[in-house]
Amino acid sequence: MQDIERRVNRARSALSGNEALLEGLDDDTASILLAWGHELVGQIYADTAELDDASAEEVVAPKMRALRSLLRRIRMAAVARFSADPTPAATFLQQAAGQAGILYGPSFTLPDDVALAEFVGRSFSTSTEFVSAVRSWFESMLQER
Repeated sequence: MQDIERRVNRARSALSGNEALLEGLDDDTASILLAWGHELVGQIYADTAELDDASAEEVVAPKMRALRSLLRRIRMAAVARFSADPTPAATFLQQAAGQAGILYGPSFTLPDDVALAEFVGRSFSTSTEFVSAVRSWFESMLQER
């Protein structure tokens, strides 16, 4: 258990120190996005207790890459959504959903184009509200196994 905690703490620190993941977001939005990332790190490392560090890192590497990409794409979608041209937000969310599929595996159902357009068309008053809604939307696409 101590190995997992150390691994999780190291990965969370790396996320927290990666300014590119949060660039352009206000502090509240960045905190919400980072907290989601930290929670996902715990899930990613949960099954590595029986592995040595090198094996654990090899196992989690694809999911950690997907996590960083997911967070970057959601950040980009949030920034785009509240810019002069919010059009790229849909593209960034579609890319984020692809990364969520890697993270969550077969229990995640990718949104279709209609659902994506519907979500992007919703009214959000702040980027904090937008990021929270993205998380809820993505989590609603998880199927129980």
